[in-house]
Formats: sequence, structure tokens, C-alpha cells
Amino acid sequence: MRSKPSTLERCIGHGRSRVPHSQEKETEKTQRRAKHVMSRKLKSIAGLLAAAGVTLGAATLSMPTAQADGAGASGFNDCPTSEVCAWQHPDYRGYMGHAEGNSKNWSNKIENKDSSWYNNGTGTGNTSVRIFTKHDYKGDWFCLDKGEYDNYDNDLSSNDRGSSHKWVDPSDC
Repeated sequence: MRSKPSTLERCIGHGRSRVPHSQEKETEKTQRRAKHVMSRKLKSIAGLLAAAGVTLGAATLSMPTAQADGAGASGFNDCPTSEVCAWQHPDYRGYMGHAEGNSKNWSNKIENKDSSWYNNGTGTGNTSVRIFTKHDYKGDWFCLDKGEYDNYDNDLSSNDRGSSHKWVDPSDC
């Protein structure tokens, strides 16, 4: 049985995005389209390089995990599929920490420096993610369901407080 919601939960509305529903759907379409276009471009580039006799390892084509501060919302699209991502600055800018599995202790590069979040999880089962304010899945937390994102704005108490995260069943959020 879940206890009374914490102050953090009440303040951030359980991780629900603050973007109107219709805008969320349009944003999701734009993101899928951008990923598809990027995938096609990368395949074309790889094909050209292969034709030129150049071989590349898979890691060479991976997305960067850090961005310039002025990168803006394009950082949202850099979150790898099946992972949860947290950015250092609002609007999905700055350093991006990400992980596919659970993390009891975030890297010093992002711990207590997080200001925007995205659950790019896939599949079934534990597809929601809890972001905790303390190590070892302790302290206050908020949830992001699969495909949800949240961006720090001045009234959220979750800014710069993330320390660990755990994938959970959506019913646990």
C-alpha cells in the first residue's frame, strides 16, 4: 500500500508533463519523424563510407551524451531508445546522463544537477521510472511513465535533486 504522496509528488504532479495533450501528441510525431529521418541519414552516410572502403564500429555512429548549452530542445531527441535521460539544464540542454537499467547512484556529472527528464523506455512490464532524491532508491520521488517527459520550471521542487532511479510497473506510479 502506498503512503500519502510526498511534497515532491504533489508539487510535480507525478511526473506528468506540463505540455497540453494535443501538443504532446504533435511533439511525439515530430520526434518519431526526426528519429526516422536521422536513421535514414546515418544509413546513407554509412553506405557511402562503406562504398568508399571505410569501415566504422557501431559506437562511431552513436549519439553524443553532452551538448552545448544552446542546444535547446534538440537534446530531447538524443535520448537513446529504451533509456531514461536527465539533462543538466531546462529544455533538455547541457550534459545528458542516461541509463537503460536501474541506477542506485547517479554519476557526479548529473547527480543533483538535473533539470529536465525523459522516459524513452520501450516494451512492457517495468516501463515507468521513478527518479529519487537520494541514493539507493530512497527519499522523495517522482514518476515518468513510458514516453513522458518533464521540464523544470520555477514551481517544481524536483530541480537539481535527482540521485538514483528505478524502473517500475506503471501501477506503482
